[in-house]
Formats: sequence, C-alpha cells, structure tokens
Amino acid sequence: MPAASNQAFDVITYFVSNFPKLADAGISGYPLILNSLPWLTPGTTTFTTIKGMIGNLIMINHKNPADMNALLDPIYKKINETWPGLATITPTITYYPNFYAWFNDHYDKSPVGHENLVSSRLLDAEALSGNATKTRAALEKFSAGGQATVFIVSGKGVHNAKPRGGGNSVLPAWRNVYVHASAFFGSRGFPFLRKTWLTLCSYRRSMAATKSGVSSPGPPGVRILGVRPARAGAEHGRLHERGSNPPAHRTAGSQQE
Repeated sequence: MPAASNQAFDVITYFVSNFPKLADAGISGYPLILNSLPWLTPGTTTFTTIKGMIGNLIMINHKNPADMNALLDPIYKKINETWPGLATITPTITYYPNFYAWFNDHYDKSPVGHENLVSSRLLDAEALSGNATKTRAALEKFSAGGQATVFIVSGKGVHNAKPRGGGNSVLPAWRNVYVHASAFFGSRGFPFLRKTWLTLCSYRRSMAATKSGVSSPGPPGVRILGVRPARAGAEHGRLHERGSNPPAHRTAGSQQE
C-alpha cells in the first residue's frame, strides 16, 4: 500500500484483528508490519515507499492447502471490498511434508553481528480486536521505526497446556495471549558504541605490540588505570600471594594512573 495512504493502517489493523480467530483455528506464524519502508517493486528495479505486511503463516497437521485458504480468503475478500484497489495481496501457499523441509526453506539466513535494542509486548484478544481505533493507533506508533513484528506464537497449545506439577516458569500472561509484538531500534548498529569499541581494540593492539608496558595517555575520552609492565606485574602478584613486599627496583615506575 502507498506510504501516503491514510487508510493503510486501517487495513493492517483489520488483518491483525483476525489473529485470535486464526490462531484458534490452528494458524501460527511470523507476520511483520512495514511502516514507510522502501520496497522493490516485483519485476522492476524501482523502489517505492510502502506500508503493509509481509511474513509467513503456518498451519500444521493439514495436508490440503485449501484448509488454509478457507480461513484466509474471507479476510482478503473483506479487505478488497472495504478498501477497493488499495492493497495488493499476493499469498502463496506451499505444502511441506514435515517441519524439517519447512525449516530448510525458512531458517534465518541474515548475517550475525549487529546490534538491536528491542521492546516487546504480549497481546491478547482484547488488545488485538477489542477496539479498532486504539489498536490502530498503537500499531502505527509501535512500528514508527520502520517495522515491527506481530508474531502469532501462542494459541490453544499454550493456553491449554497442563505442565507437570500444575505450573512452570512460563510467564502467566502467555496462557491468554496470542501475539508477541516487537519493535526495534538500531537495526543498522549503534555507531557511537562501535566506534568506542574499535578505538579500544586498536589501543590494546598497540599496547601489545610495544611490549614496553608503559602507559600512554590512551584513546580520547578513555582513562586507562593500573597499567604495569607484564613481568613486574606478574612477580608483584606472586609476591603478594606469599605475603611479601616486591623489591623496589622491580616496581619503580611500573604503574601509572
């Protein structure tokens, strides 16, 4: 949907409001909300800024794709009738004989080593479908950073679980919720933290290379305390373990603060 559309989050809210019903029918999955993100138009090299949803929905213990279509088609029909021409819906349903086959197609292939600050909420049926106006406002604000997850990762199996002993360490709210929603900050890393870490790494490498043990002023804004020559420091420690004082000629000038 065009990012400029004032009705885009009406469509998103309606779709999300159906999650409790879909979960009760056996559907789970990993939908994401896109809020004004660049999107490559299929079949072209053109990027447009859109609002919408993408993700995977899963229905286990069913071999006929028509079972999932029967649940989703009425939702798609309602969207097209209520907001004609606004949303482009492109569902693709694939049958997998087992979880391993599905996992081989869907495991996370993104690179590791980036930082995120994540905030999340557990949403029950009332939060998802009790008041469309409030849910719309919350979803739009929650995804203001560009995207947010609304993972359908709870349902009958979690709600009706009978742990041995009558309970376990699971947060009790999971017994009533349907969605784990998360928002992100810093998806491109935190450059100010990374810069400080790289500066410290560079300084440590230079210290190791000199092998002199004599402290330099250190990186800008970083105070280095207690730097001493390795040999004197080692003997200093061993002598103190024996309750002795180190010889003066071994420690003179060995520590700077």
